[in-house]
Amino acid sequence: MGILAHSGSGFEFNKLRVLPTPGTDRLLSLNADAVHLSDCSGAISFSNCEFEGMGDDAINIESTYYKIASSIDSPSALQWKLDSKYLPRPGTLLEPVQKLAKGTMEGICGETCCR
Repeated sequence: MGILAHSGSGFEFNKLRVLPTPGTDRLLSLNADAVHLSDCSGAISFSNCEFEGMGDDAINIESTYYKIASSIDSPSALQWKLDSKYLPRPGTLLEPVQKLAKGTMEGICGETCCR
């Protein structure tokens, strides 16, 4: 893994270069992701970057989804089933989504449903 961040906020990558070592016959620069961001928030930007020869993704941005197990007296008090070792940070806004098709999600009640 080149760069790994979990629960960070706001990333700007400028002139990041992930390349096999010049002057060698190496085919790989890394054997995993060059940049892996997990459950991060805020703006993420890449400019003037170069990626070559990774064993996996150049850029991998992922988030955790939680399954709601039950509602406790109101829509703002939910219990969720954890399929992940990561918990949402206090104050994190969660938006309910529905699965439309394999790999496709859609917000159930729009921008204002969880505020």
